[in-house]
Amino acid sequence: MAVGTRTVLALIGGVVLTVGVYLHASDREEIGLGTMAFGFAISALWAFLGMELARRGEATAPAETYLSGGMAAVTLAMYFGLRARGYGDAD
Repeated sequence: MAVGTRTVLALIGGVVLTVGVYLHASDREEIGLGTMAFGFAISALWAFLGMELARRGEATAPAETYLSGGMAAVTLAMYFGLRARGYGDAD
């Protein structure tokens, strides 16, 4: 069975998000938040690729499902990216 681009993006995104959560939990908060932002950016790429495949009829879920997931991933990437840069801190 061949491994497709979406599978590779899903695996990389999952690993990056896991590393980000670990870094955040081990008191390396800034780098952990940045890593999570990068992981959600990879997740957004996965979702938008799925949306394009759904429009071509090559995916099982409708394009709207991938669009909503992609927009959630973009929003989370922006949130964690801003938090990593220090925006939104109460200090």
